[in-house]
Amino acid sequence: MKTQWRLSLNHIGHATLLAAAFATGSAWAQSIEDLRKQLDAPWNAKDWPSAEAVAQKIASLPQSTASDWRNLVNVLRNQNKSDQAYAASLELVKRPLTRSGDHHYICWYLLERNRAMQARPDCQKAVDLPGSDYSALVNLGHTFLLVGDKTQAQSWYQKTLQAIDKEEQLQGPIGDFNLFIQNNWAVADARAAKQWFEQTWPKMQALRSVREQARELAKKRQINPALALLVGAHQQAIALMGEGSFANGFWRTWGTLASEEIVDLVVEKHPHAQAIAWVDQAIQSAGPHLPLASRLRLLEDLAINLQADEQNALALQVRERMLAEETAKLGADHPDTLSSANGLVVKYYAAGQMAKASELGERVVAARTSKLGADHPDTLTSMSNLAVTYSALGQNDKALALQEKVLAARTSKLGADHPDTLTSMGNLALTYSALGQNDKALALKEKVLAARTSKLGADHPDTLTSMNNLAVTYSALGQNDKALALEEKVLAARTTKLGADHPDTLSSANGLVVKYYAAGQMAKASELGERVVAARTSKLGAEHPDTLTSMGNLALTYSALGQNDKALALEEKVLAARTTKLGADHPDTLTSMGNLASTYSALGQNDKALALEEKVLAARTSKLGADHPDTLTSMGNLASTYSALGQNDKALALKEKVLAARTSKLGADHPDTLTSMGNLASTYSALGQNDKALALKEKVLAARTSKLGADHPDTMIAVANLALTYAQMKMFTKAIPLFEKFIPYEVRMNGEESSVQAAMAALVVCMEGVGKSPDFLRVYKAGTQANVRLKASLLKNMWK
Repeated sequence: MKTQWRLSLNHIGHATLLAAAFATGSAWAQSIEDLRKQLDAPWNAKDWPSAEAVAQKIASLPQSTASDWRNLVNVLRNQNKSDQAYAASLELVKRPLTRSGDHHYICWYLLERNRAMQARPDCQKAVDLPGSDYSALVNLGHTFLLVGDKTQAQSWYQKTLQAIDKEEQLQGPIGDFNLFIQNNWAVADARAAKQWFEQTWPKMQALRSVREQARELAKKRQINPALALLVGAHQQAIALMGEGSFANGFWRTWGTLASEEIVDLVVEKHPHAQAIAWVDQAIQSAGPHLPLASRLRLLEDLAINLQADEQNALALQVRERMLAEETAKLGADHPDTLSSANGLVVKYYAAGQMAKASELGERVVAARTSKLGADHPDTLTSMSNLAVTYSALGQNDKALALQEKVLAARTSKLGADHPDTLTSMGNLALTYSALGQNDKALALKEKVLAARTSKLGADHPDTLTSMNNLAVTYSALGQNDKALALEEKVLAARTTKLGADHPDTLSSANGLVVKYYAAGQMAKASELGERVVAARTSKLGAEHPDTLTSMGNLALTYSALGQNDKALALEEKVLAARTTKLGADHPDTLTSMGNLASTYSALGQNDKALALEEKVLAARTSKLGADHPDTLTSMGNLASTYSALGQNDKALALKEKVLAARTSKLGADHPDTLTSMGNLASTYSALGQNDKALALKEKVLAARTSKLGADHPDTMIAVANLALTYAQMKMFTKAIPLFEKFIPYEVRMNGEESSVQAAMAALVVCMEGVGKSPDFLRVYKAGTQANVRLKASLLKNMWK
């Protein structure tokens, strides 16, 4: 079948050698660009002989391209010089950047001469190359018909008819069959094929109209009749055309309508079980011919809508069913199955089901490594996801090994500045932070930020995310000024670009609340936190996960400001919502439970705190293991409550266990280990074991000074704790310089508050103990001086 050629004057390509048969001279004064411009005038005027002369000159030059040869073929065809056009086409297809139409002309030229076997290679290339259409399909079918292979011919004719969407296009194949009959070539087969085209076309059109009928029924909310209509049409399509794209087209329409019904069932607040049952009914009604892809699409839509309605447990069950069906149909190691499994790892992670995420993630990594290789992009993606899961399980050593491997592979294969490499670098930095290696984390995060700023610009979303991440490490290192400067910059940029109420802007604002809190700027943290909670409540609803996170952060700020009643109201609300939406054992629910317990403790309601903390510890031990960081945090919190209740023996047992576990897992100088050491020292002091307390407190101060610097907030806490133990043990000369260091810092951070006055009182006792006058009190308010002297007299009696 002939096809219309679109004439082209695109002169782009590679220099190639020319066949001598087309050379009309050995050299030309004009450059090839001059000749190309010279071709424009006769071409536009359709002066084909003149155009041919210029096109021949261009084709004879070594710099000529496929496009130049295509122009020559076209001017020859426009003069009906078929043999010359055929010869030029043979030269054309030797060059790079050839198209479907270039081979199509050769294919038809040979078919017109009944040279089917010789035509077939070019007919096949015409089908395979971009730009292929129904005419290329039918010609490939002809190469089989003309040599008596009716089965192969019919398969290509079926594909041809499916590609025809207008009746006038049907005349091309019909004309081909008429030519074969006139020339006495495979006459009987040609007549049969012609008759099949003429009889099948109207039947196909009738079936196509069924789709529109189904859509009209769907608009009237008659979904089930619409689906039934499409199922019946699909079965007729198989009988007419066999399995293939035409038949599957009905499934695509069926899937669209079914998906719309799923949305309506969920959005209109039908019972979620009804939506699931409806999908099962729809799949069953479709019968055995329903393709796996269509069934999975329905289930995926169902899962997405259930998740959007915060039915996460049901959505996960649907996704588990999808994976089971793919595994059964395709095999556990099929790429599509592994892709679905990798997606389910992410969903398990989001749902807090870390054990399932880890187990499935390990299977995906092993399978992809075996099938694709350790450095394949899909394998590296799976490794990265597994590493994040290991981190959530507190298995940071495992996470570190994977992330270092992923980063090395991506750096080698993609380059140091590729987006995926930078993502891996950021993930590795987070693991370094979790391991207390903040110097390593800092180096990586600064590198990521510099690269993204350079490649994407200072205001790109990814750059701003990197800025946020770097701020977290600055904060961990006690560099709060740097952290705040970055967070404030991110918030300003997002507010300008996205608006004050955009989710990303509110996320930045929420992050800044945390940084203000860490920097001790509680008034700013409270004010901004209230704005974030109000905005998220308005835009997302009071029980949206992001709103609840903001409420939790605001509650912590209220607690720090001593507004425990406000904190209590928020934390009770957050806990109730998370318990209902996520379940009692979800990590976020347990975090809320722990926060509420802390507020109960601050309010002196230690019995309530104790009940919650025991529940949190039991749940985390069961779900995460006894040595998980979150479990150890819960153990430490419970120990503190035991201390507050005077149950120091119970507190001591737990705190010693926490310290041993953290020392073993994190190292002696990790920030969490040092916190545990300080907590245990406090219990030793409460039990009168001051020698043990002193040894630990000296170790904590030395380590924090070395790792964090002398002015870090955690270092200053260690200074105060050690000073107090020196004072209790009447080692006044050692205590005095520590108190003198701590008090100005604490006044600067919090003013003349109770904690400052307690430190001043201890300093007064120490100075009087070595015969010095506490003249420093003169610089403080009269009320402060009076409180300090009263507290000092009480301390003297305690330390006798």
